[in-house]
Amino acid sequence: MKVLSMALAALAVAAVLFPALASARSLRAPLSGPVISGSGKFRYQYDPTKLVLPESVQLLNGHGLTRDQAGNIYFTYESLNKGDPSVRAIVRFLPDGSNGTLLGDASLAQGVPHGIKINKEADGKEYLYHGNNAAKVHKTTLDGEYVWTKDMTTAWSHNKTHWPFKPTDVVVPPGESAVFVADGYGLSKVHEFDIATGNYTGVVFGGKSSPLHFDCDHGISYDDRVGQLVVSDRSNHRLCWIDDKGTLIKTLNLTDEVPLPCNAQTSSGTSLGGDYLIVPGLGLDKADPGPWLNGSVGIYDVDNKMVSNIEVARFLGIGVLGHTHPHDAIFLKNGDIAVAVWKGHEAGSVGGLEYWTHLPEQE
Repeated sequence: MKVLSMALAALAVAAVLFPALASARSLRAPLSGPVISGSGKFRYQYDPTKLVLPESVQLLNGHGLTRDQAGNIYFTYESLNKGDPSVRAIVRFLPDGSNGTLLGDASLAQGVPHGIKINKEADGKEYLYHGNNAAKVHKTTLDGEYVWTKDMTTAWSHNKTHWPFKPTDVVVPPGESAVFVADGYGLSKVHEFDIATGNYTGVVFGGKSSPLHFDCDHGISYDDRVGQLVVSDRSNHRLCWIDDKGTLIKTLNLTDEVPLPCNAQTSSGTSLGGDYLIVPGLGLDKADPGPWLNGSVGIYDVDNKMVSNIEVARFLGIGVLGHTHPHDAIFLKNGDIAVAVWKGHEAGSVGGLEYWTHLPEQE
């Protein structure tokens, strides 16, 4: 941990002295030809001209993705230059992946911005919910303006029942008055906060010693195919479907397909229909001898059978773009996909953001 901290500090210094080197854009190597991955109806081609970050972004880690009802794409990330007053943590793109616009203010970029979801509420408006590893949960407008923010450090830092609290993802299931917060880097629990006030409701379930046996419940989403929450239980290499009381319904072992799953989101509201689930697998944090399980994005059908695998690390990894660890992925309104990439620890591995265009099925 000390070595990693020293490395991150060195990166931060480099970002100040050589900001161009810190930019994810400057690390994009020219590709020798089209990059195509996947199979059957789910073949995709990487498009480096879309989801290009604004010039001022100094990306360390790509973390979260979501989209609004209009199809606009929201990306949250951790920056190298957190001390810069102009730093931001959210970029919004048009549905076609163009026109990246920075949102919010510098305070949203502090700590570790991580999970992000959108919820349409009773007033007819959509809101962003944010999980931050620094014991924080935020609710903002789609422009990144605060509605409320909760920092649980003072309330919980001396409470071993809830501390450490390091939120990794958030979701508001349909009809619920609470946002469910996954404490993936803390105690692997799920906590609820009131969506109107941000107040803690006292509802909590999960944890390593609970009947759920979560070990890094990194992602939490709503699977509208079955009307249940789906938790990405990362260190157990599985997805867990639960109800809103925390009762386990079923699991899916992903060890041999997308190890270390980070999230799972459906294709609802897209041109693909609502039957599919996209799952980014962080992959093993070392060189994998194959079959390229280190860093890919799996697509699953309505029966949760894998129908395609987008091999990010194989085609865009070290020596190309350095994209080795998919951290989040979503289907876009037109059936394309966006992938957020975590930096990892290997030399030559960097954080990033990718756009993959859906290709016609081969005859």
